[in-house]
Amino acid sequence: MLAQYRIAQVSLGRKALENGKAEVALEHFTKANQPPPNLGEDFRYLQSRSDLNYWKGRTLTMLGRQKEAEEAYAASANEAQDFKQMAVTSYSASTFCRGLWLPALERESEAYQLFSVLYQYGQQLRQLPGEIDCFATSLPNMLVFEDDSTPRNQVEGKFLQGLALLQLRDVAEAEACFREVLEFDPSHYEATDQLRALNVLNRSVTPPLTSQEPTS
Repeated sequence: MLAQYRIAQVSLGRKALENGKAEVALEHFTKANQPPPNLGEDFRYLQSRSDLNYWKGRTLTMLGRQKEAEEAYAASANEAQDFKQMAVTSYSASTFCRGLWLPALERESEAYQLFSVLYQYGQQLRQLPGEIDCFATSLPNMLVFEDDSTPRNQVEGKFLQGLALLQLRDVAEAEACFREVLEFDPSHYEATDQLRALNVLNRSVTPPLTSQEPTS
């Protein structure tokens, strides 16, 4: 529930930014960072918010509130971990947003190293078999459906490689990674979002279907 709420608020905030409504955007990014009690779920300890701080920082910059913006940048850049699939991890999609602000903080070499390691981590993740730990009750797909986490590791690993490649200046290969992710999981919102940002979402991967004449 929290993940969907977060995606919705960030999407609304980004749409407001596109329409030049920075104040409205800031409200959405703030809401994303402070889920209401009736949501029934809150951020877990060590769960990354670097993406929220990234968008908050960009919005505050547009509003001319530079000191607050720099605080948001630093909060995003200084995160070191995330909490995914009921486990603490050093690398996730949030690592991408964390690395975006390192150059602005005059930490260019650290940014390059971070994205290089993120790429390597994605490569390693794709080779890992899926495991269910003692917190499986918090992963309902594994209990209700015949869900194999090994393919999910492959998809997530490929997606992380794509994110890293964006900042390692190999955009064509990054696009290929995101398209491969969508071949495995057409509902992967983040991969779709990255392709949209690259303005290539509507470029068809396969030839369009053509109607067939009815056979007699």
